Amino acid sequence: MSYLFKYYSKQYDKFMKIFHLDKNKEIIKVIKDVNNLDILDIGGGTGIFQIF
Repeated sequence: MSYLFKYYSKQYDKFMKIFHLDKNKEIIKVIKDVNNLDILDIGGGTGIFQIF
């Protein structure tokens, strides 16, 4: 991962949180249990959910 992506992705995530544009909690509530699920990410953001 490049330095620029590491830097700007953190800034992007902060921006989304400050202006209440992140929907992370709502997404987790809907999905609930991600074990044994195949999930497709269509390039929406910085990959904050890649740990799942």
